[in-house]
Amino acid sequence: MEIVSKERKIVYLVLSTNKQNTIFFLTTKKPQKNEIQSNFSQLLRKHIIGSIIKSFELSSNDRVLTIQTIQNNELYEERIINIIFEMSAQKSNIILLDSNNIILGANESFFTEKRCIFSGHEYIYPKILLRPNIESVGATFGKATMAEYEYLINEKGKESTTEFFNNFLYGRNKTYYPCVIFKGDSVLGYFLYPYESIINKNDSIRIVNCSTLNESIELFSENIEQYNHFVNNFRHERIFVEKTLKSYFIRLSTINENLMKTNILNDLLNEAELLKCNLHLVMKDSHYIDCWDFYKNKSARITINPLISPSKNLEEKYKKYYKLKSTINYSINAKDMIEHSISHLESIKFALTLSDEQTDISAIVKELSDHFNYKIKEKLKLNSTKKSIDNYIQFYQDGFKVLIGKNNLQNDNITFRVANKQDMWLHVSGATGSHTIIKSNGKNIPSSIVCSVASYSAYYSSQRNNTKVMVDFTNVKNIKKGKNPGSVIIKDKDTIVVSPVSPKIN
Repeated sequence: MEIVSKERKIVYLVLSTNKQNTIFFLTTKKPQKNEIQSNFSQLLRKHIIGSIIKSFELSSNDRVLTIQTIQNNELYEERIINIIFEMSAQKSNIILLDSNNIILGANESFFTEKRCIFSGHEYIYPKILLRPNIESVGATFGKATMAEYEYLINEKGKESTTEFFNNFLYGRNKTYYPCVIFKGDSVLGYFLYPYESIINKNDSIRIVNCSTLNESIELFSENIEQYNHFVNNFRHERIFVEKTLKSYFIRLSTINENLMKTNILNDLLNEAELLKCNLHLVMKDSHYIDCWDFYKNKSARITINPLISPSKNLEEKYKKYYKLKSTINYSINAKDMIEHSISHLESIKFALTLSDEQTDISAIVKELSDHFNYKIKEKLKLNSTKKSIDNYIQFYQDGFKVLIGKNNLQNDNITFRVANKQDMWLHVSGATGSHTIIKSNGKNIPSSIVCSVASYSAYYSSQRNNTKVMVDFTNVKNIKKGKNPGSVIIKDKDTIVVSPVSPKIN
């Protein structure tokens, strides 16, 4: 919502009901506009444009914001419109009221036993949640804040931690260290200070300190918008993969049908050769000739077209044979290529299910562009390839470092660049999945470690929902790079049967 201040400066009021980012704040940066305007957005535009904001009021529970606006009609009579912003995570809502507290419209309309949010009904405020102290508030705080509270209790004791949080709650603690915390490329949130529970329990944490809380909210909202924009593009990649896979399966089906005609190829050639040897038997207006088949040592009947000459009939027989032969030769070569492409696309499709950061998605978009002519949108900013391939999963299992790739670029990287020849390589047998490496560091890897990591490798595969999964394992020296990214040729291997288990990654 664009607002012009008394000093003629333009600021923007942002009201977000997004589940990830339910906030309101003022900013000088123009937010991104939605391409499709909802009916409620148009209703707001109709009633609010040209109005003067009289006041902002928060109810006692800090979860309902009332914005009162005044507008003069043609007779210069004041018309009051109230915008109600209810902030309650998944049930956040924006409601438009007239001066008599009657609902003009809502972003989300609903009906319950206690409240009816529909046009024409009287607005009823949600139940007020009093907040005397953090212990009585409980789960009404965000998950991150409650996790921080519990973490500090274990570290510093309950009494000092409760006092510390209540000072924030009542505004007695004026010492703020507003910041935005990132994990890799993903933004985790904005905070009054760097939460110790997040910093000490996660790798790849990046903290951006801000001078004011409003600045941290702006930075967070900007990154959430970019991330949501990226995720929306990610849906386009998934649709592209599905459509391309479907087209390849149709082509493969056609090729298999052509290859089934291999049996009749020799029959066509034999028929042409027999007609060539028996052209003198062709009579005028005859539809067939009877002759001796010296290939099968029995009598045969060859059909012909009475409307064309015997030589033309012979030419058509050979043409039909060579056409089918050419089709079969093409199908044999194309089948191998299409099967490789299907396998490649299925590995990308699986990688999309593991991608949880912009870096991972960038690698997949680049791979689709390089191998399947996927057109990258101009607005889509891709991360560097180096950053993408180094974003693999890594943790320790009983002293041995384990690496797991989340896409084909990362799989190639950990197998052919990071791993040594004596390291252990694991992969689900005969299905799509992640490359898994156990770093040996010159030591013998115990069978118990191989068994545990094999269950992780099974989890990071398309077979994770099966109770029993076969996993291949061998030394990296027995692995050669295949034709497509992420594909390999295995010289020697062993196989183990495990149940998929998700690793506990600190």
